[in-house]
Amino acid sequence: MLDVRGSLKNTKLSSNPYVVFDELLSNSIDSYLIRKHDNPSAEPLEVHFKVEFWGIDLLGAAAHDCQITCSDNGCGIGKDQALAFLTKDTSYKDDLNVIGIGKCKGSGRIQYFHHFSLVNIVSIFEEEGVFLQRTLDFHEDHKQISPEMFSTSASDATRSGTVITLSDLKETARNRKFLAQDLSEIFSASSLKKSVLVSFLQRLIGLDEQIGDFKITFETKVGKDGNPATASLRKSDLPSVSETRTVMVKERDPHTGEQIKIEQQFKVSHYKLDKNAYDLPKNAIAFCAKSSPVKDITKRYLRTKAEQNNPVGKFHHIVLIEGDFLDDRVNEQRDDFDDLPEELEGGDLVSGAPISYQDIYDVIDDVIAEFVTPPDWNKEKVMESAAKHFGISEKMLADTGTRVRYGDTAHSVVDRVLKKYQERVVVETESIVDLKDEILNLEPDSEDFRQKINDLSWMYTASLKNFDMANLSQLVVRRAAIVEVLSLAHRKQLNFQAPDVEGRRKDEKIIHSVFFPMKKDSKEVADHDIWLLNEEYHYYEYISSDKPLAQIEWEDGSPLFDPEIDVAFEKILAKRTDDNSKLRPDIALFSEEGSAIIIEFKAPGVSMDDHIGDLSEYAHILAAKSKGRIKKFYGYIIGDTLNPLRIAGWTRFPTGKGYFRTSPLVDPESSQNLGELYQEVLFYEDVVDRAKKRIGVYKDKLGIDLSLTR
Repeated sequence: MLDVRGSLKNTKLSSNPYVVFDELLSNSIDSYLIRKHDNPSAEPLEVHFKVEFWGIDLLGAAAHDCQITCSDNGCGIGKDQALAFLTKDTSYKDDLNVIGIGKCKGSGRIQYFHHFSLVNIVSIFEEEGVFLQRTLDFHEDHKQISPEMFSTSASDATRSGTVITLSDLKETARNRKFLAQDLSEIFSASSLKKSVLVSFLQRLIGLDEQIGDFKITFETKVGKDGNPATASLRKSDLPSVSETRTVMVKERDPHTGEQIKIEQQFKVSHYKLDKNAYDLPKNAIAFCAKSSPVKDITKRYLRTKAEQNNPVGKFHHIVLIEGDFLDDRVNEQRDDFDDLPEELEGGDLVSGAPISYQDIYDVIDDVIAEFVTPPDWNKEKVMESAAKHFGISEKMLADTGTRVRYGDTAHSVVDRVLKKYQERVVVETESIVDLKDEILNLEPDSEDFRQKINDLSWMYTASLKNFDMANLSQLVVRRAAIVEVLSLAHRKQLNFQAPDVEGRRKDEKIIHSVFFPMKKDSKEVADHDIWLLNEEYHYYEYISSDKPLAQIEWEDGSPLFDPEIDVAFEKILAKRTDDNSKLRPDIALFSEEGSAIIIEFKAPGVSMDDHIGDLSEYAHILAAKSKGRIKKFYGYIIGDTLNPLRIAGWTRFPTGKGYFRTSPLVDPESSQNLGELYQEVLFYEDVVDRAKKRIGVYKDKLGIDLSLTR
């Protein structure tokens, strides 16, 4: 007796939209193979699908209901088959010595009851040389199917076969799988043919000798007056396999997660179909069970919808991955695999599976990429983009064993590389922490103490490489981007610096913000790019950008300057008539060692020689109001325009167009020495050039070539 309601509760609705057709056809093929085994002279396999649609009003929206009829020339439902039909977890087919028959759990037909309210079976079978007919009518109101519900009678048929009719599509199936979809399109004759070609390709080819010159026909009709559409799939329609590869995947130790010598074999079959001969709706790359696709993984190798749904080059690709390991783990719905994790975490094999999807991918990725990659694909462009925009070098790809495949983007490559480095860092950090704990529990005079100390030092040294490669690549790319923005900004080549942009120009503000955000200080902003001038400045205790200087405090909480320092600056700046008349020094940096950095930016086109005295004036006020705490000053004025005749006494740099000088800082009234002022007049292009050279040091370590400017 088959407990239908119990089976529905314990077997989930399959996510495969064609699951009913797949199960009907699979059972028809198995039934035919049994007949062929008993009668080798039987005609070739014939299966006929008839799908009828009629319109319904579903919550005020037009929709279709359908009825599916599947007819075959198999062995029919004899006594053994009827008993198997009534057994949920049957082993009936497992015991048959029939070539090509599918091993099953007996739960595929439960999908009939999931999808349809009415199931009708009319089957002709032969018993002791006499043909009999067995019939079953099932309605969803029935909780169970018992042997008594089958009726048996004499038949005047001349061959065996079965007709199964499924009708009255359930709302649960419609709403979960076909909502807002046109069933007449999904289940059209041509769509069914293409679906079956992909789903049964491997099995039909493998059964060449058993099923002969088979014919699978699809007939569809919309409404009573609609014209029927037909399509058929025959042996001559099947393509030949283009290539087959066998790969081995190592299992993992359940305690450590480490790979062991035990291996599982997988077969990868590639079908390369000419787009002119096969009008398929999409490419298909899938894990299979018992020769049928189960889990689609096409998007792993063909990243975009356009690549997935169209020929690659001039061909459609079908790639099928099979193996006993997958056969044993397919779920009852045949739309995924049980207990097969994406990855195995260390030795935590809670799933019970000794292999993960990632373990399989690590072996098959290159094989599949070789199959589906068009000859004109340029791998180097992806690698160049990963290096330019993310700092991922070939050295890093090799170090992490990351391969660039067709369909990859620079972003997807970076994700894999950094993820592998992060995983290494986590594992190594855990090991270091564990070793530290061991050391803390050892006595210094123990035999293991010094050995553990040595182990810790070597372990930490080895881990630095992974820390450095991941962090350094991000540092270099970030800095390269900043240098590129500065280079474009001072030449007015950023998009919002175009000559026809309306409104007041913000060229100086833009440049200022590249170095440090305006109206902020280092207590508010930790992320800045003062390193553009000097790497050492990046680590100054306090940085201010147009902020009241009276608010700056030493570490002990005492103010750095006299409270009236901002008033003094306002008096000086009030005399200024340019656009900066209400501003303080653009950027000021201070260190606890008694030094200050003053930076002034000039907009493109503004002559720097008109503002050289500003640095000295700012330094005098900072020195006088710091109560003698600041004595060393570094001043920078940066722009792109200068009259060299107006800066007598300055020394030109050996390289670049900038100038520098050092002079004592003397109070003009008392002649008291307040400190020393070192000044530089720099051109933006010199700052960019210096920054590029500093990045070059990191770039050489990573082994990447970054193009920083247009």
